[in-house]
Amino acid sequence: MKPKTCIECHEEFTKKKIQRIKINGKKQWMCVFCKRKRRDKKRDILLHTVGGVRRKEDIINEAKEKSKRIFSFQRVKRAIFPSIKSVRPKKRVSVLGMYLTREEKQILFKKYLSNGLNPEEADKKVKERVGFLLNLIQKLRAEKKSEGEINKRFKEEFAKLCEKE
Repeated sequence: MKPKTCIECHEEFTKKKIQRIKINGKKQWMCVFCKRKRRDKKRDILLHTVGGVRRKEDIINEAKEKSKRIFSFQRVKRAIFPSIKSVRPKKRVSVLGMYLTREEKQILFKKYLSNGLNPEEADKKVKERVGFLLNLIQKLRAEKKSEGEINKRFKEEFAKLCEKE
């Protein structure tokens, strides 16, 4: 019997190793090995597209691509925005509780409004009181008082502001 050639790998096989299949409506010869590869590929495509199963290699490749994108973005970011170091190191001063919060300023503002001042005058007076408290903190720091004592004195002065006038 005359050997037939495979349409995929173009090798000649005997009848035992080659089969006749229909491709696009034409009957053609394909070897068993190529047919197995084709069947596996089709099964793989169906499994991954219809079934939603992902291959381990695909997951690894996506992770590599994502890390490359992040790394390239960071490299571009570093190139665009260089870090500038200061000449002198910054002094760390803890000022926790030694400022007036927005709510405390609103309390003073409402108090001055209820005392009969118009909004502009009340705003000026609040700003004066904030300046007074900041000056007090600076004076106490110049006298080398401890942070706890400064904080205590600050709270006392604010309480006095809320009580009087």
